[in-house]
Amino acid sequence: MKFIHAADLHLDSPFLGLAKAPTPLWNKIRQSTFQSFTKIVDLAIKERVDFILISGDLFDRDVQSVKAQGFLLSEFSRLRDQRISVIISFGNHDYLADQQLAVDYPDNVFVMPTTVTTHKLKLTTGETVAISGFSYPSRWVTTDPSADFPTREGTDWHIGMWHGEVATKNQRTDHYAPFDLQKLLRKRYDYWALGHIHQRQSLNTNPPICYSGNIQGRDRSETGQKGVFLVHSEGNRLIPEFHATALIEWKSLSINAAELGTLTDLDRTIDQWAADQTAPFKLVTVQIAHGEQLSASLKATIDSGEWLELFQESHRSQFQRLGIWVSQIRIDEVPVSPTRTKMDQQFWQTAAEQVFTRDQLLTLSGPLSREGFLMDWLNDPQTMVEIKRHAGRLLSHQTEDVQNEN
Repeated sequence: MKFIHAADLHLDSPFLGLAKAPTPLWNKIRQSTFQSFTKIVDLAIKERVDFILISGDLFDRDVQSVKAQGFLLSEFSRLRDQRISVIISFGNHDYLADQQLAVDYPDNVFVMPTTVTTHKLKLTTGETVAISGFSYPSRWVTTDPSADFPTREGTDWHIGMWHGEVATKNQRTDHYAPFDLQKLLRKRYDYWALGHIHQRQSLNTNPPICYSGNIQGRDRSETGQKGVFLVHSEGNRLIPEFHATALIEWKSLSINAAELGTLTDLDRTIDQWAADQTAPFKLVTVQIAHGEQLSASLKATIDSGEWLELFQESHRSQFQRLGIWVSQIRIDEVPVSPTRTKMDQQFWQTAAEQVFTRDQLLTLSGPLSREGFLMDWLNDPQTMVEIKRHAGRLLSHQTEDVQNEN
């Protein structure tokens, strides 16, 4: 038996912050999720897989474009012509209650309903496969539906599909079908095809309980290769093997501020790094570490964004040939303390630990926290670092102003 485990296609991703890229590059970025899925279908046909599992978030939003739906119809029809089944579940971005499909999927496609359901297949080899899963009825699923999954029995292979994350026992954050790993293991399935977490990872080896990750990185926090698992049977086990499908890869280039005396040094360092890069196309975030060591004038020029625009324009043809685009330059600094005395510093640290938390941001966000784009932002580990740094700068400036007045 052989199948593909995919998740988090996020067709129609807006790719916020990249609209100023040159038109040919912007078009390439906007098409990247679609082209990545086409590569997945190509892989399925080449490898003659029995079926494809897509564990949630086919679309990036709850209202889908006709283009995205028509694209999926075309790709699913290609798979039907090769007698390849497709089993899909909808997740928190494209939950089933808001599905307004402009087209009917071909008969090789099975959509998991909002209650846990088991779909059965009989392969050309005579093997039987049971696939259990569910679709989200709304943006949040706050309860653990594992009790509704049947225990394995009477089939050659049993596979679970789950779009969610490991439970933290925190009701304020467990919004995405929280699960307990031991409960999944007790079902005695041969494989769990997980979705929702965009970083490829394995929670258990035997049987495999895996996140395939998303098929195309959507922002600077989603670095590295993206793709799917091609899973094949070996004896009585299922073995996942990663296959990269993303056309664009997000990369981070870290440069120590101590190495940058002038903007020419920054230009040369980026050029030297870029010359060693290989396919696929790279969207690069340059991170300048220890930014507090930069001269005030150099820092101001970089912060303004003017130098990046000049750099992008002057390197456009060179980077087009190399397959690279520098999308952002970030200056990372040691967090600025807004106080001067040791006692005040202790108060600041205590307050910062209590205030700058994900729970606090969720409370301040109110109903907005239900929006997918905001949750993606909150889930970015860099978000809290940036907020704390900006708050420290602001308080530091205000403290200095008060002291100057006195």
